[in-house]
Amino acid sequence: MSASIELCVETAPFERIEADLAVAGFFLDERPLRGAAGRADWRLCGVVTELVGSGRLRGKVGEATLVPSMGRLAADRVLLLGLGRRSSFRVGRARDTSHSAVERGLALGARVVVLAPPVGGPDSFSRQASGIVRGLIEAARQGSGKLRLSLALPGSLVTEALKSLEKALTADSAPEISWLGRTDASRARSVLP
Repeated sequence: MSASIELCVETAPFERIEADLAVAGFFLDERPLRGAAGRADWRLCGVVTELVGSGRLRGKVGEATLVPSMGRLAADRVLLLGLGRRSSFRVGRARDTSHSAVERGLALGARVVVLAPPVGGPDSFSRQASGIVRGLIEAARQGSGKLRLSLALPGSLVTEALKSLEKALTADSAPEISWLGRTDASRARSVLP
């Protein structure tokens, strides 16, 4: 049996997308934290920075830590994934990240997961999209259950992301994945400032 995944793109800020689980990756060699991990850290009053500073969390590939959002993000929990060095983040690492987000989300009983893929770096999002889709397919085929995965992306990437993801889904023929396209703001809610 395989899992069923509804995939969509949202441009609401990562911390405002309602979900059971928010997944943010962070790099071993980026301090201060940037992207979704930096936004989550700010909302959590430096909890992530404290974990990094104490050495309990470094950003190594495969590293994962789950922290409660304490109502400071629209998601109930935040999963932090180590991504290794930014210069090494390529299609294969994008695949591993999306696979881990879905696999861990299913294991935690999440019905709705928001993932903020890292943007920028050596590969464009259009190249990373194929890795993201392959990771989702692998996780779906190995798991069971159903979840909705929202990719939180900046508005400037939406057109490229929609085209790239549709192309990757068509190329990989994935009946386990239902493509919803762009679903903005209908599920985004305000959280503490």
